[in-house]
Amino acid sequence: MDVLASPSSELPRSAWRSWCYLVVFSCRRLARVRQMVGVSAGLLLICILLVLTFTTTSGWDRYNWRIERSKPHLIEHLAGGSAHEMVDRSPLVARYRQETRPLAVFSRWVVFLLFLGFMLPLFTLSFASGALGQERESRSLVWLTTRPLPRWALYLAKFLGVLPWCLLLSVGGFGLLCLAGGETGRQAFPLYAPGIFAGTLCFTAIFHLFGALMPKPAIVGLLYSFF
Repeated sequence: MDVLASPSSELPRSAWRSWCYLVVFSCRRLARVRQMVGVSAGLLLICILLVLTFTTTSGWDRYNWRIERSKPHLIEHLAGGSAHEMVDRSPLVARYRQETRPLAVFSRWVVFLLFLGFMLPLFTLSFASGALGQERESRSLVWLTTRPLPRWALYLAKFLGVLPWCLLLSVGGFGLLCLAGGETGRQAFPLYAPGIFAGTLCFTAIFHLFGALMPKPAIVGLLYSFF
């Protein structure tokens, strides 16, 4: 049964109360901790511990480490110590300084690679794919579509019911990672929080659509996210 197909009609006043109840009911129903949500929370805890360990041991300023690895000052052995100033002013060293700033390192490894590339899709998939997927698995989707509400209203109610949990897990999880990142993480949070919020809305909408159209939305969502 096509959940998205519905006539475009306005809800009568009596139906608004039913629609609002469905939103609240959907939000409460997703409060039950499921297996995938537990896995996501466990991964978040592991990542927080890793970021905290790196913050307290090595730190996020990687300039000296990069210089030692690439050794751009080896030219001094040929040109003498007077070449040190020339090397420090070279475009190569200037690029090293730009790439190894604490905020740049934190952004590259924690924000883009770890969170946006892995954790954000998993967090939103944990809830969004099950908003309508649970109704299909429990065989209550047919009963739900027989209620005096248009199908677009049912779809929107399920989306609004799952959205607070996705935002809590994604934006809240990103905030915890930034706290574990120390001063650098606190600088990164206001910089990337709007993008994390917008990305959560997009991923939630996509995975909610998968849940409405496909019988195995979690598997399809994982394939979409990582492959």
